[in-house]
Amino acid sequence: IGMLVAVAHSSFHTYWTSQMYGILQREDAESVFARLFTYSVLLASSVTLAVTLLSGPGLRILVARDFQAAGPLIPVIAAANGIRVIGEFLRSRFVVAGRPDYKAWCDWMGMAICAVLYFLLIPRYGMWGGAVATIITFVVMGTVSVVTTYRMSAYRVEGGRLLKLGTVIATILILYYSVPVSSLVLQIGWCSLLLALFPAGLWVLEFPTPGERQAVWSAARKTGK
Repeated sequence: IGMLVAVAHSSFHTYWTSQMYGILQREDAESVFARLFTYSVLLASSVTLAVTLLSGPGLRILVARDFQAAGPLIPVIAAANGIRVIGEFLRSRFVVAGRPDYKAWCDWMGMAICAVLYFLLIPRYGMWGGAVATIITFVVMGTVSVVTTYRMSAYRVEGGRLLKLGTVIATILILYYSVPVSSLVLQIGWCSLLLALFPAGLWVLEFPTPGERQAVWSAARKTGK
């Protein structure tokens, strides 16, 4: 279930890898890259949030009680996959710059770190050890990807928009974990409300650009017809 984040992001990644050479050679490459990076983070984080919120009631409906004990692992695995796909988006810059060896080095480094952490943490902490080892590995790989790609060729990101996105997600997660709900019906209602707060919060903080707002209104009008 946690790996659904990577599955959902795969279509976006397929498009990006097929277009990245042309995009990064355009005169407006940096602004387009910044916008696409925002979309990549938005997609990964929104699916991670949805998986986190819905996994609780979802497991209670779909699986037997014995399997529900794995539920707390889902947000960790989902977050790890969200970090992984964002790092993978950045590492594509290595290939475009003619340095696929950098990407290979980062992948091999991640494999080595993960293997060592699995060896150290799983025997002692079981499934939690594996989950923690996974997210640590992808955090390290993501950090290395950010630093290395930027040092190789400086680029910009839409920092203000990413901060708004992070603020909304952090607020929703704080509410989710601060208000535990035991009833399945109430849990479904609470999680649905929190999910609805996600686009609402982004809209209130003016995360969408004027062009994106216009596109949303146009899509809504067409749907209404």
